[in-house]
Amino acid sequence: MRWRRVVWGILTDVILPAVILAALIVRRPQEWPIAVAIALVFAVALRLRHPLPVAAIVVVTIAQAALVWQDVPVLGIPAVLVVLFVASSRLTPAVLLATAGIAMVALGSAEFAMAAVKGATPDVLPVILLFACGVAGGLAWRYYRSFLTAAADEAAASEREAAAAQRVALARDMHDALGHQLAVINLHTEVAARTVATDPQRADAALGHIRDAARAAMAELGELVTTLRDGTAGAGDLAPDGLDTLRQSFLAIDRHGQFDVELPALSEQHARAVY
Repeated sequence: MRWRRVVWGILTDVILPAVILAALIVRRPQEWPIAVAIALVFAVALRLRHPLPVAAIVVVTIAQAALVWQDVPVLGIPAVLVVLFVASSRLTPAVLLATAGIAMVALGSAEFAMAAVKGATPDVLPVILLFACGVAGGLAWRYYRSFLTAAADEAAASEREAAAAQRVALARDMHDALGHQLAVINLHTEVAARTVATDPQRADAALGHIRDAARAAMAELGELVTTLRDGTAGAGDLAPDGLDTLRQSFLAIDRHGQFDVELPALSEQHARAVY
């Protein structure tokens, strides 16, 4: 992208003034100082088009008027178009229309004066078309870029909304899938802990309930993990390895009837989703 800017800068800031200079010298070699002056004015206008677009329009209009007096206005058309294009994409519409309108009137006046001196019929239509094409092209590019920016912002906002909806759905699914079973496990764990010494049969029954709840939780959790890994319900919001860690914890309950492994510390994102 940068090399394109460099190439475009060389083409507009160096080659265009050089072509104008060469054409004027070839046409009238004895007037080479005037040719150099006109080419320099065009070079200044082209250099000012980005930082000072209003000044660039004024300067390029002066240079183009000089070419009108030299009876070769066609040489400055590319430079005028470049300046107007850039100015149209940078200035506000009101400032652009005012500046371009004044410049067009000034250039048209130069055309009338030149025609009066030579006794010819003035032709201001090319001047009007020149400014119209430059301004229209710049405005079209400006609004096209604005449209692309707005479309990109809208797409990004839609993605953020979709991601938020996926996180909410994931949290709801986790709560629905595990909340009930975890409550059952917690309840019967308390029962087993309080009755293991005084009522072993009741404690064994509580452990059986824990085992059943753990199996049901593992089944529901497996379905949820499969859904997440398929990428259909916010797979990026809760990592599968975090879910696998929870599954291993439930396996420990299923096999031994008690927590003989230390439950892992969950991240804030995982804890919120489980809750």
